[in-house]
Amino acid sequence: MDGVIGAQSAQTTRARQRSLRAVARWLGPLGHADPASAARLAASLLHGTPDNTRPGAAIEHATRELTRRVIDLLARHSPETRVTSAMAMAALMRVDAGRHWPDTLFDNATPPALTAALWHALPLALPPAAPLSMPAQSLTFDSPAARPVPSRAGPLRVCVLCATGLSTAVAAWTMARVFSPGGITAIETLLIAMFALNFVWIALTFWTGLTGLCLSARRDLPRGLVTPAADLALPRTAILIPTYNEDPVRIFAAVEAIHDSLLASGHLDAFEFFILSDSTQTDAWIREEALWDQTRQRLGATGRLFYRRRFDNTARKAGNLAEFCQRWGGRYEGMLVLDADSLMEGATIIGMVRLLAANPQVGLLQSVPQVVNRTTLFARAQQFAGRLYGPVLARGLAAWHGGDGNYWGHNALIRVSAFAAHAGLPLLPGAAPFGGHVLSHDFVEAALMRRAGWGVYMLSQLHGSYEEAPPSLIEHAQRDRRWCQGNLQHLRVIGASGLHPMSRLHLLTGIMSYLSSPLWLAFLVVGVMAALQTRFELPQYFFPDRTPYPVWHVIDPELAIQLFAVTMGVLLAPKIFGWLAVAARPAQARTFGGQWLLFSNMLVETVLSALTAPIQMLFQCRFVLEVLRGRDSGWQAQQRDEAGTSWREAWLRHRHHAVAGAILGIAGYAVAPSLAAWMAPALLGMVLAPVISQVGSRQVFGKALQHRGVLRVPEELLLPPILVAANAAATRLRSPAWTGSPLHAVLTDAPLLRLHLALLSQVAPQEVTASIALGHYRAHRAHRGETLSAIIPSSLEGAALANGETLQRLRRVAAVAPRRAGPAAARWLMTSVVGQADPALRAEDDGESLSTRSPATARTARV
Repeated sequence: MDGVIGAQSAQTTRARQRSLRAVARWLGPLGHADPASAARLAASLLHGTPDNTRPGAAIEHATRELTRRVIDLLARHSPETRVTSAMAMAALMRVDAGRHWPDTLFDNATPPALTAALWHALPLALPPAAPLSMPAQSLTFDSPAARPVPSRAGPLRVCVLCATGLSTAVAAWTMARVFSPGGITAIETLLIAMFALNFVWIALTFWTGLTGLCLSARRDLPRGLVTPAADLALPRTAILIPTYNEDPVRIFAAVEAIHDSLLASGHLDAFEFFILSDSTQTDAWIREEALWDQTRQRLGATGRLFYRRRFDNTARKAGNLAEFCQRWGGRYEGMLVLDADSLMEGATIIGMVRLLAANPQVGLLQSVPQVVNRTTLFARAQQFAGRLYGPVLARGLAAWHGGDGNYWGHNALIRVSAFAAHAGLPLLPGAAPFGGHVLSHDFVEAALMRRAGWGVYMLSQLHGSYEEAPPSLIEHAQRDRRWCQGNLQHLRVIGASGLHPMSRLHLLTGIMSYLSSPLWLAFLVVGVMAALQTRFELPQYFFPDRTPYPVWHVIDPELAIQLFAVTMGVLLAPKIFGWLAVAARPAQARTFGGQWLLFSNMLVETVLSALTAPIQMLFQCRFVLEVLRGRDSGWQAQQRDEAGTSWREAWLRHRHHAVAGAILGIAGYAVAPSLAAWMAPALLGMVLAPVISQVGSRQVFGKALQHRGVLRVPEELLLPPILVAANAAATRLRSPAWTGSPLHAVLTDAPLLRLHLALLSQVAPQEVTASIALGHYRAHRAHRGETLSAIIPSSLEGAALANGETLQRLRRVAAVAPRRAGPAAARWLMTSVVGQADPALRAEDDGESLSTRSPATARTARV
């Protein structure tokens, strides 16, 4: 009997030793190369387990125990942070604890430096939840304003609007006088009406620019805002960068530049960063994750730089921001909304946050971003125009808008509580393009906040806010197509109950910015028709019932020329105002290259805009027609690189413009050579549209002109520090490179896989879609050794990446794993680290797998 007991004891001891050796070898990838230290940690992790525990079960237990200890350590470091097992394993694999802290048992005696290293490596993607309610607002019922904001710009606003109305009335009356000598026909009446509808908007721009020119010497805040105290504490503010299939290098370079600018100011502690991804392309998604982790570690920004990707892109960008408010809005006083191409100086951000804190009646502060970083000819012309003419127009708008301003969707600081309470967008009745989710959400959100009594201000005096322009005419038109549908959709909103009159004017301005193009085209066509009528109509010279003398159907040519000159003057005056505002200050003019270069560049930009304006007019006419016919624009990512337009693409996109210009030119010349000459500026741009578009999209032309100072802006002579920092950060960032698909890269790169699963453990799909279920099914039906492409087609890659259990199965069966040298036991142990024994690869959440996290995911596992 004693012999049997001794044999059993020896067998138990041998089983225990095998388990300890297996766990010690399993600890090797964690840096525990020293056998003695690995044995001590293995014994500690297996303490309390039965002696006859098999090696596989021992590794399972050791994994759970080690991640539990890491979670406890991090909980003591940051009690409000929830750490999952996948996050703990990802951090543990990265810190190389066994090499730097060989004797640690990850208990209460753990060195503080190891805890700090674990925190630094922790892929913490989300802050603690702080939900806010964001109810959808009614457009038919107006709740009483909670904070009435008296307008401080009333007298100036009345002057601008009255001057606009009076100018339009005089212009229309003058045009009627042009036709009156021979009597005004029905078609001439139509011409007068269309002329007046178009003239009112250029007159409004004229008076706005003149107001800005008169106020160009002032640098004070808009009326209604108080200057904050210098020692005013900064409230916690979120810096949000929504992205949709954008270049992640550009995004995280901007994050690093803004982060360092705020750090240098000494106020970084008041800010947290969010990358709010709506990316649908798997390549963009995985690169965002990798570059987020890379940037977070380099900046030491764990708990400050967050990343969240939505699996359901409901309501596009507006829904992206709404979900942020609903999940974390209660954590922040303000949110600075940027675009993927936005940059802001730290001092500018701090100034805006202080203004928001010092003015509790303000709901939104809109900065005026300058266009930078462009090299193509088309984009440089836009960049120069915005830099020279933009400040004057912005000052004018800020002056007469007052606290009833507008929101441009980015580079703006918003009070989160006000936005969540009053800017929830309703679902418009009917189908797209006029129904459904609001596309141009920014105008509507500003209108709803103003309806609730919150002030909306434009800060034209602030500098240090930047963005980029589309690199080509075609890219500009693609963005314009989306904006056209969104602005025309405002026809459903402009009559909403309780909106401030200025908010209705903003909506109307957006609508008319696209409807004016068909009006101008119709004006040209009707003008040709009127000329044709005059030429081919049988003359009737005598009207005995009115006069015994003959009457000829004529116009007043001198008055017509005067009206044309005045109209062109009103149209071009804002450019002159911008030039005068800069030329009057020699020091500022030198930043543009000097007085002569400034003036000549203004002429160059005017010619270029005159050539591209008719092309954009025809584009917008087509867009309006498509929207009216019910065609939805969809949601496409903005193309920001300057690759250029090919001749073939330019011809395909612009051939109709060239044909239309030729037909109008021939028709005008057939009626009267003078009519063709009058229309020549517009017709030239149409006929040459393919050439203008192709040449304007090429960097070689833009760089050649840049070298000669053509279209120079101050930011090219002295690059702003934030741009220097962003460019430097972009060169440091290492975007992951892979030859296969992103799914293949995730499955073959263990650190990338651990990171991905750690993020999935924090943000998983809310429900299992049909594609996720299908991907899961195909993975579990696959046989070992099958190729990844045979198991998961490209259409299901995103679905496979969205489910941790699918990735675990693919990692085991698909022929993607790199071969490892060594004995079979060592290969199995290494596989267990990155495979079946690793809770990170099963995406467990504190012992709970994805299949038990929600009923929907459980259904996927059963499939």
